[in-house]
Amino acid sequence: MNTASKILLETVIRSASETKEETTSIVDLIFDWRDADSNARPNGVEFSSYKSGDTSASIKNGKFEYIEELGHIAGINQNIFHKIKPDVTVLILKRGVDPRFASTNLMNIILSYNNIIARQFEESRETNSDRASIALLKQSGISKHMFSSSTRSSYSISAAAMSKSGACRARDILVTITKSSYSIHTW
Repeated sequence: MNTASKILLETVIRSASETKEETTSIVDLIFDWRDADSNARPNGVEFSSYKSGDTSASIKNGKFEYIEELGHIAGINQNIFHKIKPDVTVLILKRGVDPRFASTNLMNIILSYNNIIARQFEESRETNSDRASIALLKQSGISKHMFSSSTRSSYSISAAAMSKSGACRARDILVTITKSSYSIHTW
């Protein structure tokens, strides 16, 4: 969410929103949240509007630290938030999606315009053929702003536990592994 291009954000948000106008507005609001300036985008809002009470939006003018901050953006209702949450992150600083690690759902969203390529891509992932997967994406003509390859081995780990009383606790962690060590980025 912190570095995604406009076309990538539009693609992901469009999968969860009801109209093109809603998608455009939410994308502008996300850009206004994460940019450092005080200039509102055409469908966005900046801190001065928020402070004067003209909107219920919250504006940070900085990077997202937690995925839950998306819920503070006007236009992102609970339905939209819950649809996109499993497929987005605030932890990766690459501009696009690394197709080797992206969820099947996210890849289906990105490739939704071409079911044949989506199916071929998923088959190549199932056979662990990274080269075939990347070559297929290059042949597909998809915007280069959608994808980026990772030079590190980073992994997201999610765990949830529920007690007999129904209390639930979940944790997400991002780990980067190198040949000689590992780093935990969030816990």
